[in-house]
Amino acid sequence: MRSAITIIDQIDIGVLAEYIEQSMQCFNPPLNFNPPLSASYTLLDYCSKLLGRANVHAAKWDDKLVGLAASYSNDNENYQGYLTYLHVSPLVQGKGIGGMLLTSVISNARICGMRTMAVDVSVLNAAAIKLYNKFEFVVSSTYERKGFLIHRMVREFAT
Repeated sequence: MRSAITIIDQIDIGVLAEYIEQSMQCFNPPLNFNPPLSASYTLLDYCSKLLGRANVHAAKWDDKLVGLAASYSNDNENYQGYLTYLHVSPLVQGKGIGGMLLTSVISNARICGMRTMAVDVSVLNAAAIKLYNKFEFVVSSTYERKGFLIHRMVREFAT
């Protein structure tokens, strides 16, 4: 019997912190915040900020957290949502979880009155760019950040 994947919008701060910490190790080399979180606040402080200010969507499979997205939909001047974090566990990539999370993020942004959604992604992250293109995001600009080229990708919502 195949397990169901569910998207939830309520998550415990400890579970969130553990997932983010584990996801940082999936990158080669491991992802580090720059400046380090400890320079400004702890991982739990960061998670508290996400839970207090962002829209957090989590994917669970067999009651295990396997994906996470966080976005902001509070720009009441330009009405542009911003996807700040999207990660799917390497063990379950390719099963549509990233798309499910992105669908949930976009739906929430539209409900909040956003007219567009933006995301910044490394030009080297072909899988993420492919996913964003599939969801009608287009490159609006490219810039350098901390020695890496970054695409700003934007999706406009139909009115």
